[in-house]
Amino acid sequence: MIVSDGDLDGILSVGLLLRYLDSVGVSLPFTFPRPGSLHELTVENAILVELGMTRGLRFRGKNILIDHHESLSGIYLFNESQLKDRIVEYDDVNSVADILVRYLWGKVPLDHSTQELVDTVGQIDGGRYETSRASDLHHAYAMNISSEEMRHTLVELVRSNRVDEIWGWVESESSRWVLGQSISSMLVDSAVELVSDVGLIMADLDDNQEVGVRNAMLQLENRYKIVISLFGTQENDWTVRRGSIGTKNPSIDLSMFYEWIRERGIAAGGRPSVGGFQFQNPQPVDSVLKLLREAIGVIHHDI
Repeated sequence: MIVSDGDLDGILSVGLLLRYLDSVGVSLPFTFPRPGSLHELTVENAILVELGMTRGLRFRGKNILIDHHESLSGIYLFNESQLKDRIVEYDDVNSVADILVRYLWGKVPLDHSTQELVDTVGQIDGGRYETSRASDLHHAYAMNISSEEMRHTLVELVRSNRVDEIWGWVESESSRWVLGQSISSMLVDSAVELVSDVGLIMADLDDNQEVGVRNAMLQLENRYKIVISLFGTQENDWTVRRGSIGTKNPSIDLSMFYEWIRERGIAAGGRPSVGGFQFQNPQPVDSVLKLLREAIGVIHHDI
C-alpha cells in the first residue's frame, strides 16, 4: 500500500501516484498515519511518501521511499533498514510531487492545472509564498488540518484530474482566514526570544491556531535568524507534543538540529530551511525549552 505523510505534498503525491497507477492498471490502497503514531509503525512492502526512518518508523522487508529531505532527494529501495538502490535522485526539486512528475511523466508535460498545483505546493513546502494561490491553499489546508475527509477528498480530485475543483474549495475557505490573520497577529505579538536571535511562539493544538502559526513564523523570520513554534496544551502549565522550526538565513542549515534531536530519541526531520519534530508523549515545556537551547547550539556558532 501507499503510506504517506499527511501534509500538502504528501496528499498531492498520493494523488499523482494513483493517477499514474490507474493508467497502467494497478490499484493500491493508501493511508495517512497520524504523526503521533509513527514511532509505533512497522512498514513492509510499502511505497512511503516522506516517511523515512528518521520519522520513527521501522522498516521490514522491502520498501520504496520517495523523499526530498536532508540527504535523500529521490526514489529509493530499502531492504530492512539498509538502502539497497538509489533508483533516481534529483538535487533541484521542491517537493516529492516534483520528483514524481519528473520520474513518471518525464518529457510528457502534465496538464496546466496539475502542474500549477505541483508548483504551488513546492512553494508551500519550501516555506515561501510566491503567489497568492500558495498562501490561500496553505491557509485552506491549515484550517482543515485534522480532517481525514479533506485529505481523501483532495487525493481523489488529483487522481481523477479534477484539480480545478481544489481551487474552488480553496476559494470557499478564504473567508475563514480572517480568524487566522487575527491569530497570526496575536502569535507574533506573543513571541519571545529563546536564546539570542531565536524566536519562540507557543500555540494550542487546534486547527484555528494552526492556521496562524505558519504565517506568524514567516513574519518572525524577518526578525530572528531562527523561529521555533511549539504546539501543545495548557492546563496548569504547558505540555508540548510537537514543534516546527524555520529560517530564512542561507548560512544556517537545520539538518544538524534534526540529527541532534533524533539522537535523543525524538522524531525529527525536514529541509535545511524548515522542518519539525514530534514527541512520543507530551513533554513539560521547561524540559522542551532546555532541550531546544542545547540543540540550537549545534546549528550555528553565532547562536
